[in-house]
Amino acid sequence: MTWRIRSSCATIELLFREDLWGAPAGAVRRWEQPFRLAWAETAWEAYRRFFGASEMPETEVSVHQKSVWNSWGDFRLGRYDLPGIARRARADFGVQRLVLDDGWETWASSGNVHARFPDFAREIADMKKMGLEVGAWQSLGWIERPEEFGLGAGDLLCGADGAPRRVKWSMDPHSADNTYYFPDPSSERTRSFLRERTHRVMRLLEPTILKLDFAYGIAPPDVAAPRDPALRGERCGAALMKIVAEAAREINPQVTIQYYGITPLLKAFTDMVALDDLGDCGEMEGAGHGEWSIWASLAGLQGTAIMASSGYDWHQDEFVIMDTAIIGSSGSVLPGTMPDGSPVPDRYICRRLAISRWQRHTRGWAPLWLDTEKGTLGRPPRVRNWGRLEKWEGETRLVSVILQQGGAADLGEGHAVKWTGRWAVISQDERSIFETGRLALIPFEAGAIELPYAAEPREVRVVSRGGETLLKTWRWEGERLGIELAELGEGVIGLVVVGG
Repeated sequence: MTWRIRSSCATIELLFREDLWGAPAGAVRRWEQPFRLAWAETAWEAYRRFFGASEMPETEVSVHQKSVWNSWGDFRLGRYDLPGIARRARADFGVQRLVLDDGWETWASSGNVHARFPDFAREIADMKKMGLEVGAWQSLGWIERPEEFGLGAGDLLCGADGAPRRVKWSMDPHSADNTYYFPDPSSERTRSFLRERTHRVMRLLEPTILKLDFAYGIAPPDVAAPRDPALRGERCGAALMKIVAEAAREINPQVTIQYYGITPLLKAFTDMVALDDLGDCGEMEGAGHGEWSIWASLAGLQGTAIMASSGYDWHQDEFVIMDTAIIGSSGSVLPGTMPDGSPVPDRYICRRLAISRWQRHTRGWAPLWLDTEKGTLGRPPRVRNWGRLEKWEGETRLVSVILQQGGAADLGEGHAVKWTGRWAVISQDERSIFETGRLALIPFEAGAIELPYAAEPREVRVVSRGGETLLKTWRWEGERLGIELAELGEGVIGLVVVGG
C-alpha cells in the first residue's frame, strides 16, 4: 500500500495496486494495526507520539555500543589498503571495531572475498591481533548475479509481465543504469540463499557486527512486488532483515545487527541504528548530522544503540563529534587522508581519539533540549546546546552535555553552567556530570568552563597523545568547579577531572 497526497488540504488516496498484483486470499480486509496520525507543536514531538515513545527506558550498559571505523571512507576512493586502514583505525583513532564495506566481496553481497585481497585471511587475523573487532557490510536486497546461486525469475521481484526488475542507489525503476536484482522473500530458494550466505560470512570473518544496507532500495509497488501479499510494502525489507539477523545470531547470538532506520517495524531485528549517508548533505554535513542526531534521539527513547557515523569531510567532523557526545558511539566513514592527499591534521585526530575514549557505552536515554530546536512545518530541527539524560535505578541523571558558542545555561534543578569556547562534557560512569568521580571534558578550542561539582576533585589531568599532565588552572569553590584552558596545544585530547 502507498499514499498519494493530492493537495495541501491532505486528500489521501490509498493505493493497493491490486490491479497489478491481485488481492490477498479471500480479499477480506483486516487491519491489525490502527491508521496512525500524530501531531504536536514541534516535529520531534509529533514523531515521538507516532512511535509511542512516551517514557525513557531504564538505561543499561550495552555490548553493541562500541566505536566503529568503516572502511568506506577509503574504499569509495578506490583505496583498498586493509592493513593501513586498520592501523589508523586502532592507533590513530582508538576505535574498537573496523567494518569492511562494499568492495570486500566479488560483487555486492556475494559473501565471497574479492581477488583484490590476496592475503585476506592473514590481514583479518592481524586486525584481531591489534585488538580490533571486525565487521562486514552486506546488502540485504541487492543481488548482482543471482544465477550464480541458483536464483531465477521466481526468486526475484518481477513486474506484472513476470520479468525481474532491476534497481540501484537512485531507486529509479526507469534508469538505464539499474544494476541489481532484488530478492523476493516469498521464495524458499531466496530465504535459503540468504541464510547460507550469512552463515558463510559469519564463519569466514567471525564478525561482531553486521552492517546491513538497502532494505529500502526496492522497486515501488507500481513496478514490482513480492508474490506473498503479506510481504508487500516495507514488510519486504523487514522480512529480508529478519532472515539475515536470525541466521547471523545462529552463529553468534551477541552479534550486533546495524541498520539505518528508526521505524518500529525493524526494532525487533536491529541492535544498532546508524546515521548514514551524510554525503547526501553536500557541504552541510555538520548541520545535517545535527538534524539527524535530533531524530536519532527517538531511537534512544526506544532503547536502541546508536552509531553516530560521520560525513566524508574532515573539516565538518568536529560538529559530528559534539553530537556524538550526546547520541551514542563514535563511528566514521572518513578517508585516511585529506582530499589533497595530505595527512589528517593533528587537531582532527585528537578529537576523534577523545570521543572514542570517552563516549557513553550505554543505551536507553532521553534528550535535554536546552535551546536546541525540535523543528516545525516551516523549518528543520537545529542543534545548539543539549544534553543526554539517563535513568539509573529510577533516577534521571544528566550524563553528557554539549555547550557551544559561549554563554550560560540552566541544566535543571539549579545546576547552572557558564562557559567560553565550545565543550563536550561526559560522565564516565552511571552518575551525573555533577557527581561522577571521573568527568571527561573535550575542548574544541581554548576557553573556560564553570559548573556544579559535588566534591572537591583530587586532580584535573590534561590528556595528550604523548601522555598525561596535571592542569594547574582550575578551582573549586562553593561546590562549583572552574577550569581554564588558555590554549589548545597540539596533541591535546581533552581533560579528565578525578574525584576525591
